[in-house]
Amino acid sequence: MAPHYDPPKDVPSCTIPAYVDHGANVKLMGPNGSNLKRITEMLNLNYVWLNMRSNTIELYGNENKLEKATKYFKKYLETFYVKHCSKQSITVPKTKKMRCV
Repeated sequence: MAPHYDPPKDVPSCTIPAYVDHGANVKLMGPNGSNLKRITEMLNLNYVWLNMRSNTIELYGNENKLEKATKYFKKYLETFYVKHCSKQSITVPKTKKMRCV
């Protein structure tokens, strides 16, 4: 069963750019979202969602964890791209435009 979009309510969130290329985003998610699930648990966040329509990654958790998570994702997206996507013509996201609320 595919996961459905169900972000927590009244929890701080942050949105960061994902890859422009759909294929790179699919790789980033991992089989059945396993890669994002692992990162969610590792960073102790409430919820992580890769929005394929807007090419953004939504992070939900307390403010201290979001700060750490955005720094982690900035580096992770670069290293993941080099390791898993660099042989393809995939554009690395511009990680400067992060929006937190």
